[in-house]
Amino acid sequence: MKGRPRSPRWPARIAVPRQVLAAILVAVSTGCASAAVSTPTGPATPAASPSPSASPTFTAFAGQWSGHDSYLVIRSNGGFTMGARTFRTCGQDPPPCDTFSGNTIIDGDIATGQLTSVSGEVATGDVTHTIDSADSPTGPITMTLDLATDTISVRNVSFCGPNAPSGNCGA
Repeated sequence: MKGRPRSPRWPARIAVPRQVLAAILVAVSTGCASAAVSTPTGPATPAASPSPSASPTFTAFAGQWSGHDSYLVIRSNGGFTMGARTFRTCGQDPPPCDTFSGNTIIDGDIATGQLTSVSGEVATGDVTHTIDSADSPTGPITMTLDLATDTISVRNVSFCGPNAPSGNCGA
């Protein structure tokens, strides 16, 4: 199966340095209190060469995907991050909540995890950390890739790649 073309584009609302997002993630999870965090930097780990004993690779799923008020990033090693708006404002509403920096909205619902297996266009794994356990609970997750529409479906939410038809993933 051919992997989908990579796109360097990110929705403008999440063009925030990783360290800032990590600090916000910690701040939101602690009730919007001030927090410092150290994050790893550098490129994602590349996929290993396929061999009979190698771990599964997620190359076809890897990349940046966008949805209506949400995003999904999948690395070729299966690590992933999902973010979505909560539509609650930090400082006015209880956490989890979205924060604002000028005209940029920083999603308050962030979940991370690891895909562990792939069969055709279906990958499975686990959400291992979440800010909003009601909307993005920890535990098993399934991601279904549709190469024809350049979309991934996760928990009834569609995320679009750069070649997805207009309107597939919300406004």
